[in-house]
Amino acid sequence: MECFSLAMVQLKLKNHGKKLLFLFFCLNICLGNTRGATYYSKTNGGNWNDNSSWSTTGYGQATNSGTFPKSGDYAYIGDGYTIIVNVNCTTSYLFIGQGTSGELEYSSAGSYNVTVINNVTVNAGANLKYTGNSTRTHTFQVGNNLINNGNIDFYSDADDVVNLVFYRSANSVVSGSGTQDLNRVTISKSASTTYYAEIQSTSFEAAIRELVITYGTFHHNNSSIYEVNSSAGSGFNIPADGIVKVSQGTLHLSPTQDELTLSGSIYVTGGILKVGSSTGLGGLRYDKTTSFVPRLDIESGEMEVHGGITYKSGSSSSSFNFTSSGGNLLLNTGTSGTADIVFRINDVTGSTCTFLDGSIILEKPNTTGTSVTDVQLCSTNGTVATTGGFLQFGNEESGSGLTYTFTPHSSVTFPNIILAGPLANSAILCPSENSTEDIHLISLNVYEGKTFDIRSVAGTTGDSRSFFLTGNFDGINSLYCDGTFVARNSTLTLEGGEGQQIAGSGTLEFHHFDINNGTGMTLGNDIRISGTLSLNSGVIYTTSENTLTISPTASLGIGSASSYIDGPLIREVSTDVTSALNFPIGKDGSYRPLQLEVSHSTNAMVTYSAELNNANARDLNYSLPGSIDRVSAVRYYSLSRSGASNLNSVAFTIYYDAGDGVDDPSNLRMVMDDGSSNWTDIGGTGTGPTSGSITSSPLGTMNGIIVLGNTTGGSNSLPVTWMYFRAGNTEGYSLLEWATAAEKNADFFEVQRSFDGRNCENLTRIAAAGNSATPKYYSYIDRAAQYTILYYRIRQVDLDGEYTYSPMKVLNGKTSPTLLFPNPPVEQAYTISLSSEFTGKITVTTMNLNGTIIETRTMDKPETILHCSAPQSISANNLLVHITDESGKQWTGKLLTAGNHE
Repeated sequence: MECFSLAMVQLKLKNHGKKLLFLFFCLNICLGNTRGATYYSKTNGGNWNDNSSWSTTGYGQATNSGTFPKSGDYAYIGDGYTIIVNVNCTTSYLFIGQGTSGELEYSSAGSYNVTVINNVTVNAGANLKYTGNSTRTHTFQVGNNLINNGNIDFYSDADDVVNLVFYRSANSVVSGSGTQDLNRVTISKSASTTYYAEIQSTSFEAAIRELVITYGTFHHNNSSIYEVNSSAGSGFNIPADGIVKVSQGTLHLSPTQDELTLSGSIYVTGGILKVGSSTGLGGLRYDKTTSFVPRLDIESGEMEVHGGITYKSGSSSSSFNFTSSGGNLLLNTGTSGTADIVFRINDVTGSTCTFLDGSIILEKPNTTGTSVTDVQLCSTNGTVATTGGFLQFGNEESGSGLTYTFTPHSSVTFPNIILAGPLANSAILCPSENSTEDIHLISLNVYEGKTFDIRSVAGTTGDSRSFFLTGNFDGINSLYCDGTFVARNSTLTLEGGEGQQIAGSGTLEFHHFDINNGTGMTLGNDIRISGTLSLNSGVIYTTSENTLTISPTASLGIGSASSYIDGPLIREVSTDVTSALNFPIGKDGSYRPLQLEVSHSTNAMVTYSAELNNANARDLNYSLPGSIDRVSAVRYYSLSRSGASNLNSVAFTIYYDAGDGVDDPSNLRMVMDDGSSNWTDIGGTGTGPTSGSITSSPLGTMNGIIVLGNTTGGSNSLPVTWMYFRAGNTEGYSLLEWATAAEKNADFFEVQRSFDGRNCENLTRIAAAGNSATPKYYSYIDRAAQYTILYYRIRQVDLDGEYTYSPMKVLNGKTSPTLLFPNPPVEQAYTISLSSEFTGKITVTTMNLNGTIIETRTMDKPETILHCSAPQSISANNLLVHITDESGKQWTGKLLTAGNHE
């Protein structure tokens, strides 16, 4: 609907005497339709400002308005028509061609500006061009979208061009499959940098001879490769009011120059952003020119800086904001590399560095040498926030013999640090020159052949600094070392709020080692302490394959109920002076330390090992001496001694507490095996009822087991006397049976089941007899046992809340349609054939036979088959594969090693 002019309405009112209501009616029509006039090309070759060039009724039709397109109007140039730009002109929308031809061409008579407030559409076969040769520079401004399916030719020769400008406070999208030949393209979105020019066309950018950003966002969002201003004589500049965003494809800034100057922002949300020439002599240089702080955000995709990231020359006081929430930032990948700090965030007010996720990878150190650090973050004046992410030194392209450095600061936590590179190439990572401050990381991963050294690379050594690990990099490992960790005289502290593990194949010796993590930590490798082991908070879990050794020079306290060693603990002794050895050990929440007082005839090296077992010593079926009528049914200690045959004497002190059944301390004794399946009474008397300690007589020999015993006629219950605990299959279900020979103050039994041998769930509670001197028999059937490997134990709880455990029993569940194949895997690959009972998302957890989690993956359930890849550790050990679906259905199977077909 066309709009009446106000003059026309007034004329009608004057001539016909209509009421004022008619005026309001017409004004409402006008206000409801804001579109201006529509113009169609009428004369082929007509000038833009020639009224005869346009029709308001259709292509080639009579001219109705007596005007030409202006601001707010729509201009259509049809097939077979050419309109010449001979004046500065403005229109709201411009459409060229109807699918076969049509053309808008600049005149050579002068330099002209065409402004299209909204969209420009160049249809197939149509042209938007300038082909003159009169030293003219024209301008074409687009407020909104540019859709080109025809041809845009804005470059005639070096001094006959049309410069394209995306202007106005509105978003622009460049799309279409047409061709372009462009000169300068300027992004000049006023008022707000949030307005953008998004390039979706795959051919548009390659046609640009010069890209300029003055205000707004240039968004590379297509699959093409675009080298920005590849023939320019200077590096690219992103001003304070400018943003470059990359979401797909490849964008290369300053491809032939050393530097990219950043005063505005860069956002990488996908694709690849490259910076600098291939030599990498410079890189990204930030320069704060206004109140705006230059910003780099990497969310996804990859950014490769052939040099490094630091401040621009003369801008050492410039603040800088960096955020990594995903993707990769590759640094110093050029053939030569930068002589400056590879990654620096100025330590000035306003600087921020945020690590959420993603990786920063330094391919090589700076070329100046160790006098210049490679990584330096804001510290005293700026702000560093770290919750995740990786800082990696070295990759598969790195050379050999490289030395990387970083500058630690006591108030800064670095992300997970990785020291990597080709297997055959050596590399070292250490703190920067004269650095003595403490080091805080989430975690550390040192590859084979690589060395992490706590000592500063030169100058003041900093050998005694503290080194803190606050988390883990894979849900498990806090320190993983296949290479070398040189601790010097430092203190390593684990203080994460989640479970931590130290693992790897490298030799690990720490001077001072503190655990300050209430969640505890696990050993996946042997470690040795040469200074002090401080048990502040958390349990250290060890195994016979992953041991903790305290050297002769180290000191170790007695621990506490909140911090002790669960598993074997090894102590080395090399003195002929009588020594007191603390073993702060416990098991499954029960802290029961052990002390040895040993005397040696020489100072030759001797090794002692001790471990607490929460198990019934009566099940060992050793013969009792006449002075002892029973030993503990709750726990006993396993001991070993190796090295020189220089033992003069040894005395044991063990501690007991509620749950050990000590009611008659005067008749409590310590009992040791004689090495031939017999118990021997080694004396001692309890210090008090319920809790206390007992010390044996000095002995000239030491065997494998010590345990609490009750003298004949004494009244120490040494709790519930288990006769047996059995587990077996019956009709596809698990049948559990147990019996007690005697009970004292027993309240109930809990039947517990586990899929990994470590983490147990309660199945049921069964009342105990309470107090009984005669055998009592109990049983339970687990009808939900639809799994291949299951673990069961019984938890007996007394009336006072104290408890003990039966031994753990392992058996196969009933046959399940869920299968692992092939088993063993072929080249690490195997499949899981799922039964129809499993639905929704499937979580696959791979763990070793001790229950230590190696890998966890969650995936959508396919029709029947899950394709999996076994961890590398399958080559050395059998693994357990545990499957859980959204509803809680579970299944556990064993994954065999190559050559193992048990």
